[in-house]
Amino acid sequence: QLVVFNNDVLASRGFGATHIITAKVGLRTAFGFGDSTLPTVELPFVWARTSTYYNHVALQTGADLDGRILDRLGYTLDTDIFWLNDGDGPWAVEHRGLLNWFQSDRLALHAGYVAAWGEYPFGRDFHVFPIADVQFAF
Repeated sequence: QLVVFNNDVLASRGFGATHIITAKVGLRTAFGFGDSTLPTVELPFVWARTSTYYNHVALQTGADLDGRILDRLGYTLDTDIFWLNDGDGPWAVEHRGLLNWFQSDRLALHAGYVAAWGEYPFGRDFHVFPIADVQFAF
């Protein structure tokens, strides 16, 4: 049995006609009851979010920058820093960059990259992966 709380505070401010910056800070806490049978998933993008299940507390901070380049073309830049309550892997940094094509109010296409760098239980590691996403609205 595991109870997990994810709490974030966001503060956003627009600038220019079509840009917005968001600062964020978050606290992750987890409380387990009984012996844990959860396996650890020691992958960079997963461990930063699930280490709380084993170490009970993690902090996250970051900033997002979103805006429009053209009428239907936008961008997203996102950076997150994680402080993990883990003596073997105390931190991780993730960065994401996307181009966003808004075909209509109901369809958007996103393409870009996500990068992760950190000190994990399995050692220091760096990864970059491509991202492609189709977003539908109903």
